[in-house]
Amino acid sequence: MPTLKTHVFTEMTGAMKNAFGGLLHLKRHWTHSVIHETLVDLLVIQKEIHPGIFAVMDGTISGDGPGPRAMRLRVTNLMLASRDQVAIDATAAKLMGFDPLTIRFIRLAHEAGLGKGDPREIDLVGDDVSNVNLRYSRNENTFASKGQKLIYHGPLKPLEGLLLRSPLVPWSFAASRLYHDGYWYPFVGKGRKADDNEIRVGAALPEYGAEGAGSNRLRGPGRGFAAAPRPRLREEGIGMKNALLIALMLALWSVAPASAEPKTTTPSESGDAPDIVPDVPPAAAPNSDAMPSFGDHDPELAGSSPSTQRYVAEIVDSLFLVGPAEFFAVRAAG
Repeated sequence: MPTLKTHVFTEMTGAMKNAFGGLLHLKRHWTHSVIHETLVDLLVIQKEIHPGIFAVMDGTISGDGPGPRAMRLRVTNLMLASRDQVAIDATAAKLMGFDPLTIRFIRLAHEAGLGKGDPREIDLVGDDVSNVNLRYSRNENTFASKGQKLIYHGPLKPLEGLLLRSPLVPWSFAASRLYHDGYWYPFVGKGRKADDNEIRVGAALPEYGAEGAGSNRLRGPGRGFAAAPRPRLREEGIGMKNALLIALMLALWSVAPASAEPKTTTPSESGDAPDIVPDVPPAAAPNSDAMPSFGDHDPELAGSSPSTQRYVAEIVDSLFLVGPAEFFAVRAAG
């Protein structure tokens, strides 16, 4: 379920970005430099696979600031739902105080006809939220995200392949854990807890159905349902176990021979089809003739190199370099 929050790479994150973690391989960080285009390509893929996509976005507690890992939590008591992934993200962006069409992935999806990104074209039903403006911060960064952007979009761009797409990549995981779990959460984030006493959504559920009929009536605590404990945010520092794992990982890489060549696998060699392509006849995808082709949402991307098409195709077709876990297995076995 997507949640209402900001994001250091996409400004806001919602239903469309859910596919980034759900459909892509562990090497999805390869596409961070072109993440807006990637999200649009993923929506095209979803529409080719599924006859319908429905999203519910949880905004009971939302996040402002450099999300998703360093947010300021706010109780906003909002719930959104739509079968249009672009429209629900556009509405969420507007609630945060952003112009949806100035957010690149929403604009690209809107222009490609994948959904409605213009608030003027979205029909809202339910509570009147036309005057809601959460005034969230749009482009905040942490020390860690500033460093990442230097690699993705700044002077370190020529080193992106070496730093983030080679056997050296565990350094970035270790650095992120050290910053977020070792410094940020213990010293900054631990005090940023939302007051769950302010949450109104669902507060009436224990009494729901008191006027119902027959055996189907819902009852509150003590009358058929046990009282559910309130959720608590997990409190966890970097911990000795994680510190030892990071140290072991760095030690293993330090002794790895410089000549070690990562293995590649192609569909022709493996004989495998892309993992996410469903084994259904083409007719299962409605309106497939009218669907934008993969990567066609932005003419600048078609045929370009490097491009979102190449990055996402590599991920979808499992054309990957050997990652940390596989590389360790290769070294252990050989």
